[in-house]
Amino acid sequence: MAVSTELRDPVKECYDPQCNCPNKKELVLHNQHVSRLPRIELENRFLHVYEDNIRLKTDCNHLRDQLKRLSTRVFRLIESRKSLPLNGAGGFERQALNAEMLLSEQAQHIATLEAENEIWRAKVDAMRQQFLSCRSFTNYKPKNSKKCNRYALSQKYYCFSFPF
Repeated sequence: MAVSTELRDPVKECYDPQCNCPNKKELVLHNQHVSRLPRIELENRFLHVYEDNIRLKTDCNHLRDQLKRLSTRVFRLIESRKSLPLNGAGGFERQALNAEMLLSEQAQHIATLEAENEIWRAKVDAMRQQFLSCRSFTNYKPKNSKKCNRYALSQKYYCFSFPF
């Protein structure tokens, strides 16, 4: 099964407000609702959540790598700025001014990437909680986990350490 490339918000699309049941009566109703769903639909929901989780992990890792590269650039620019010679008038050379402008642009870009990274991390955490809560409501245990493992191994992505 190929990972869908369409952009959608997985947390809002798959979120079921009954998963966060504060009392036992609502939990029983939710369990009855899940048990009435056909297995194929449950598997499809699981695969959607799983694929979205994988996509969020890859996006988060990509942003983390980009953040590392940009922070390295900023540190190099700071070091080069310190080593630039001063003019007789006491101001920096033209190259230093360009470096300072580039430094401020890079700092702004890093700030936006950090904000995006936090959003992605929050989405991954929400997906993890949603996945674990929906997983605990079903009594279905796959008999043959090789298919799922083959699928996970065929995807090339960096992943965090998840408990599942």
